[in-house]
Amino acid sequence: IVGQQLTITAGSLAEPAVQDRLDLLLARAEAGDAELVVKGVWGGQARGALYQPGIGFITDKAAESPISHEALTALLIDEQQTLTYTEVPPGNGTRIAIDRDLDGVLDADELPVAASPTPVGGAGAMSLWMLLTLSLLVSHRNLLRRELTADSSSVLELTS
Repeated sequence: IVGQQLTITAGSLAEPAVQDRLDLLLARAEAGDAELVVKGVWGGQARGALYQPGIGFITDKAAESPISHEALTALLIDEQQTLTYTEVPPGNGTRIAIDRDLDGVLDADELPVAASPTPVGGAGAMSLWMLLTLSLLVSHRNLLRRELTADSSSVLELTS
């Protein structure tokens, strides 16, 4: 069951085959064979949720209460909007669905990298690395220029 995936829209949810597959994914997660994660866009944001048997879906925003499967699918308001359910190996659901870096701050609660006061990874860390490298190269170039200038004046003194 691990690796099985189902993408649904508002229209496809009513199809018996889709509902049967969704019921199977939920049942296998209930049995502990896999963890069920869901990804989609709701409230204008890319979001994720992790199914917890007997509780519902825990979202990637700490202030939100768990939501039921029915409440989650009610977020599908048009055919352009999708929810993708994926069965992942036990123990991987939290990282994949709600806390990608396992730092204890849920994904929807984290500041975007550009707004973060200190770059912690991704593009921010790469930009910092590039800035430091460029700074070192400029410093090294200036040092070399001074050495060459000093050497040039010595050579001129010797030849005159």
